[in-house]
Amino acid sequence: MALKRYQKIKTLLTFTGWTPRGLCVTANNDVLVSMFRQGEPDKVVRYSGVTVIQEFSRDSQGNFLFRDASFVCENTNTDVCVRDVETRCVVVVKSTGVPRYKYSGRSHSKFEPGCVSCDSQSHILIADKNQHCIHIIDKDGKFLSLINKHFIKLPVGINVSEDDTLYVAERKSGKIKVIKYLSD
Repeated sequence: MALKRYQKIKTLLTFTGWTPRGLCVTANNDVLVSMFRQGEPDKVVRYSGVTVIQEFSRDSQGNFLFRDASFVCENTNTDVCVRDVETRCVVVVKSTGVPRYKYSGRSHSKFEPGCVSCDSQSHILIADKNQHCIHIIDKDGKFLSLINKHFIKLPVGINVSEDDTLYVAERKSGKIKVIKYLSD
């Protein structure tokens, strides 16, 4: 779609020294950005417009929350969900930055989290590229179900629409599949 001449592109944020990897616009229009800088652990920063509201990368004991954060999203309960490539898990923190839990899949050795998305019921959906499936967990990290490899292959992008329809982009096939996964 071409931009009409009266439409404008505006730069909201410019980063110096840090590189954005993932972003999410929250329900209250804040912007969450996962970022990295060579030689430092990744961090997630919450912006309201151009103002930094919050930044988190460590827990209260000084331990890193994540080392290689890329995908980030906010759940309907305002938890922040971050994929950590290095530790092969999804880290879930409260909106205050306090850690809640880490989800490492059902069989940790094979779990390779990719894109992360959330639905209207606060479920967290995680694309698992290695096992060709989507993990669905509840807001507290309890495993609920899998959308398995009979339906999808190499999921690299997922998104859940407002009506809880799951869109899945497959790397090898080049297909985008639409899945209704919740029962009415």
